[in-house]
Amino acid sequence: MDLIKKELSLPLLKNVISYRIFNKNIYYLDSAGVLFKSDLAFNQREADSRYRLEIFPGFISIMEEETLSLYRFNPETGDFEKFLKARELKMSADKKKLTLVSSAEIWVLFLAEIFDQPQRKAGETTFLTRFSEKIENIFWLTSHYLIFSAGDKIKITEIDERGRINIVDLTFKSPGGSPINPEKPTIFLSNSDKKLYLLNNHTLYVSDALIK
Repeated sequence: MDLIKKELSLPLLKNVISYRIFNKNIYYLDSAGVLFKSDLAFNQREADSRYRLEIFPGFISIMEEETLSLYRFNPETGDFEKFLKARELKMSADKKKLTLVSSAEIWVLFLAEIFDQPQRKAGETTFLTRFSEKIENIFWLTSHYLIFSAGDKIKITEIDERGRINIVDLTFKSPGGSPINPEKPTIFLSNSDKKLYLLNNHTLYVSDALIK
């Protein structure tokens, strides 16, 4: 705004949802879901590939790939606030829960109010478990159980942290009946038949249905 000439400049940016100034740069998110970085004069503008946008019911976030920092959008302030460390997000089938996985920890964020026991408020988070091994291949088995690999183990855990959390190790066997000892297993969960597939040394194994 030029108060002497009583003139307004043209908009510098359009369709901006949120922005933040950091280290003499402006980071802003447009309505197309692209995060941009610009200098304060808007002379240089580029898409910032270090970040990715994640949108779930009632939850909008930006994930910083380098530091694994998760920023949650606060609709009251119109800004993104640092939330947790996470490298993977997975939503449950009932769309009421979101698992947040760091390198060795599992958290659950409740996207909607839960009236069953244990009751939860929308936006509440709970810490589930921590391992010394890296957590990978995480899936929702049901809206109350998670399946994942930690190191060379494949595990199922409940999300009810009251008391002691029940965590079970799964064992795969070869056609001859001997146990398989996978190294850094790759697993896939079929949502249609609830069978778990294990890829180990170029051989694909399948479990019985985990849920009848």
